[in-house]
Amino acid sequence: MVSERLGAKRVITVAMVISAAATLLTPTAIRFNVYLTVALRVLLGIVAGVLIPALMSMWARWAPAAERAKLVAIGASGTNLGTIVANLVSGYLCGIPVDEGWPFIFYTFGAVTLVWVILWHYLTHDTPNEHPRISDAERDLLEQMNSRTNQTGAKKKIPPLRSIFTSAPFVAMMTTQLCDTWSMCLNVTYLPLYLSEILHFDTATSGVLASLPWVSAFLGTWAFAALADYLHVGHVMSVTKSRKLFQTIGQLGPASILLGYGFISPELRSLAVALMVVLTGLQSACRSGYILNRLDLAPRYAGSLTGLTTTIANIAQIVNPLVTSAIISDHRQESWREIFMITAFLSISGTVIYLIFGSAEEQEWAKDGSLDQTVIYTPSDASLRRSRDQNDSYVTDTRRGGCGHGAK
Repeated sequence: MVSERLGAKRVITVAMVISAAATLLTPTAIRFNVYLTVALRVLLGIVAGVLIPALMSMWARWAPAAERAKLVAIGASGTNLGTIVANLVSGYLCGIPVDEGWPFIFYTFGAVTLVWVILWHYLTHDTPNEHPRISDAERDLLEQMNSRTNQTGAKKKIPPLRSIFTSAPFVAMMTTQLCDTWSMCLNVTYLPLYLSEILHFDTATSGVLASLPWVSAFLGTWAFAALADYLHVGHVMSVTKSRKLFQTIGQLGPASILLGYGFISPELRSLAVALMVVLTGLQSACRSGYILNRLDLAPRYAGSLTGLTTTIANIAQIVNPLVTSAIISDHRQESWREIFMITAFLSISGTVIYLIFGSAEEQEWAKDGSLDQTVIYTPSDASLRRSRDQNDSYVTDTRRGGCGHGAK
């Protein structure tokens, strides 16, 4: 909601500056006061929470429907790539024979973040209309295709929360995200522990193996996104069917693996590693499923929907470690089977709910009567466009809708 009212660029800039400052101050806080350290980590979590909703709000304005899956996937895969790089670089930074080495992890990533903020500030803009360096043809195309979300002169309205939470497609999307977040938390956090504790990999090897899922997720995200765009552009299937297909792959695939994962013996531990890589690769298909669905249901409220669903889904990240730790506290493989079964059941349940109630059609509550009849016409003359930026708008009344409502 904040990014839609203040602008995603501004929200992300402030959040990343705070993130960089908190990261740079962490080594000092660790040595000074444990409570200050906890406060900085909490602050990092708060500012990180606004990033994904703000980015989705920006994608709603910049990503044409035909390229939406690929573009969002490129952005989302940065999370996986960043984790891979951080794991590789941190080990070398710890080896620096100055100040015990480890503080350089925080200093390096904090400094890199500040450099990124400078580039972000000067290179990005909230809407195509505000960007001074793109071509007229590209600006015209983006504004016409995303006319509903590029209404810079329209009054910014508060999202209709009652209509949102009584919308079956939204509730289905939120439910499947909750289930997927539970599964992801288990797969990323606890599968490496399972390899070490039950399948008897040594600690060093388990650490290396822990990075493999991120590589698999990175590659899988790009592959599934390219396929999703192909299905859309080639009119192979509707957007609704495409979202449900990839959500099914991303949840039922990992669920089927988890059902048998707890029965793998130490003699077959190489198989366990391979299945862990396949599992996380399949789960990345969800980025072409419910994650894109926010842009489908309500392009003009994409940031708000992302914030709402992510907030609810974070319940899984809080509850999962508590439940998992309690179940596996006796360190028996049978207990691990139990948590794997619970996770598989949740994934299957989320998939079924999404298949029944999910949709990629733009919802009525996401539309605005005045906007439904309005498309911004952008003159090719740059001087006329500057005049329009100062409230001299060129408006042509038509019945053309936005591109975020699940075109077939």
